[in-house]
Amino acid sequence: MRLLSLFVSVALALGACSVIPPSSTPPPTVPNAIDWDRVEYLLNRAEIALNKGQLDAPNDDNAFAWYQRVLEIAPDQPDATYGLERIVERYIERAMAAIAREAWIAARAELDFAEQIDRDSAGILVLRRQIKLLENARRWSLTLPADEVRRRSRFASLKLNNFSPTARASNARVMIRAGSDADGRWMYEQLNDGPGQRRIRGEIEIGLPPQVRVLVMPLEDPSAR
Repeated sequence: MRLLSLFVSVALALGACSVIPPSSTPPPTVPNAIDWDRVEYLLNRAEIALNKGQLDAPNDDNAFAWYQRVLEIAPDQPDATYGLERIVERYIERAMAAIAREAWIAARAELDFAEQIDRDSAGILVLRRQIKLLENARRWSLTLPADEVRRRSRFASLKLNNFSPTARASNARVMIRAGSDADGRWMYEQLNDGPGQRRIRGEIEIGLPPQVRVLVMPLEDPSAR
């Protein structure tokens, strides 16, 4: 009986010694290989969409989505990151075109899209500030008959002379539209011959009817930047 007990004790001890505790260190993971053929395909699709102006639409074929898919496969892939920068530039160009049309809502919408990609873009901040100033700017215009300007009539000259103080306003931007460069220079001279001391600084564009446009920008509050 004592021999049997001794045998059982030895067997249990041997069994306990044969148990191997599980390792607490997980096995090393092998990173997934990047499918570069897939990356090249996605980059090509993105470039095509970008050239078509499909920046964020339609949903199934736009440059932003294609570049994002590239970055999901290959983070920081340089062509994709540069592609996103180009999209931001396109949005800024669209915003500038909208500003030229004085389409403030459209301009802000384009900047909103750009900001979703690059919140730190200095160009976006500058344009937002410009939109705010232009919205609050004061505007005046003087339109003249084209034949009166071509004849250098006394009527056109007096009109331009009398408009001179408006064109001389502080912080004013002046645009002169005329049928020819010579007509534009004559209109500018008549403005400068009018009352006032401040020199008029303006640009001349070719077009009809002859017109002088004055845009007076409000003084910007530095604390609002």
